[in-house]
Amino acid sequence: MKILIVDDEPEIRSLLLDFLTNSRYEIVTAADGESGLQIFQETNPDIIISDIKMPKMTGIQLLEAVRRQNHNVIFIVMTSFGSEESAIQALELRANNYIRKPMNRKELVALIKKYESIIKERSQELEIIGMFVKRTFSLKLSNDLDLVSKVADRLMLETVDALDPKEKLGVHLGLVELITNAIEHGNLGITFDETTAIVEREGSTISLVRERQKNPRFANRKVTIDFYMDENRCEWLIRDEGDGFNINSIPAYNKKDILFLEHGRGIYLSRLQFDSIEYLGNGNSVRVVKYLTRQKNKAQMTAN
Repeated sequence: MKILIVDDEPEIRSLLLDFLTNSRYEIVTAADGESGLQIFQETNPDIIISDIKMPKMTGIQLLEAVRRQNHNVIFIVMTSFGSEESAIQALELRANNYIRKPMNRKELVALIKKYESIIKERSQELEIIGMFVKRTFSLKLSNDLDLVSKVADRLMLETVDALDPKEKLGVHLGLVELITNAIEHGNLGITFDETTAIVEREGSTISLVRERQKNPRFANRKVTIDFYMDENRCEWLIRDEGDGFNINSIPAYNKKDILFLEHGRGIYLSRLQFDSIEYLGNGNSVRVVKYLTRQKNKAQMTAN
């Protein structure tokens, strides 16, 4: 896997290289957005990690240029105090995530590993000829986080050629976030406070997840995913067997506040990828909808 690091501060580039040196990744760097774009075009990286405030070309401008050429590269922005609005703008322009300065090695490595599994499991897309009328698909998933990216990849195959290519990566990552939440916080009952404590101590929730997977109370719970697609929309209903929660009790749904969390971003990031997201019943079911491009165009023409 190839990673491009773009930052005008040599110390930051060196720090990120140090964080990732012991990994199997191929790392390339650039000192500004303009050279970053050139290296991106030459090397075709899987992941870009970019600062926002840079000379010659900002991180926002780099993101826009990259997205005009490639919708599948994962783009992570680096945020610092005073750049919150730019970070929000980047997420709305289809950046996939962010890391905060000063950076945490464990947080960065965990984020890269999550995306690495998604990149490895990304399947060749299935193309069809002609118009479909309706598609449905259902599956049940155990509490195995290693299967999440495979399941999301399979769900994306069910959408065939219906989604806008510019939006496929975002939808894929949004599904990964929601399915992961259904396992960790739903079936395994891991609370926000428990996540905070273990992430601060260990950098990830892996050990706590493994502990809960062995607990008879949680071990046999499943996540059920129902997919529906017609000429107008794609819809996913994700249900866990946990006790549920009150969506309004989740902290940091203020746009600026979310940037300062070490974790708990999944629902917020998912909201950016879908046209509709709705928690049902006691909160252990979530329905997300993505309207198809032709339906959006039709709605825009009607409005005009």
